[in-house]
Amino acid sequence: FRHIIGASEYAKLHDLAFMCTVFIPKDVEKIAPFVDRYKVASLEAKSQDLFDAYQKVPHKTLYVSTGCLTEEELFTVKYLWEDYRYVVEFLHCTAVYPAPARTLNLRCLKEYFLEGFSDHSTSIIAGALAVIAGAEVIEKHVRADGCPENDPDYGHSLTLSRFAEYVGHVRYAEKAIGDGEKRLDDLEQPLVEHRVTR
Repeated sequence: FRHIIGASEYAKLHDLAFMCTVFIPKDVEKIAPFVDRYKVASLEAKSQDLFDAYQKVPHKTLYVSTGCLTEEELFTVKYLWEDYRYVVEFLHCTAVYPAPARTLNLRCLKEYFLEGFSDHSTSIIAGALAVIAGAEVIEKHVRADGCPENDPDYGHSLTLSRFAEYVGHVRYAEKAIGDGEKRLDDLEQPLVEHRVTR
């Protein structure tokens, strides 16, 4: 767990929230002191043992990925985790690494009231598209310079410079989506006198 402690300290130093995915229930207690949030991967989303482990540690926001689930299984998973005693947010996800555009199915965000998107694509605009589709949380894998190509996350992770572009697109989408209220913008005001009225 030395690397987790190091990453946690680095995140605090840079005013970042640190999150970690645990696959084995007994490890939940070990990582709990070092993380600001918890993450449950798609393949463990149905684990009662993992759910029970999170109930025993300090409660923090918990994200659950929903890849590899049918519609019926999604509702079962939501039912399981809704009893967690703090905030649970569900992330739409395609458990393919990397995930082609045709598999992303971002309409699921609104259709199933999912709060976020766990992005396994290689696209730098997929996060922005997810925001437009309703995501309030985006999870994206990033790789450090020098990461070996045989690393399991290499293919669907972005370099730091590409991730900076990715975030820029997400921020643009957040501004562009607005509040949905139709009104005259201040910047349009100079053109009002030129409108055709009849």
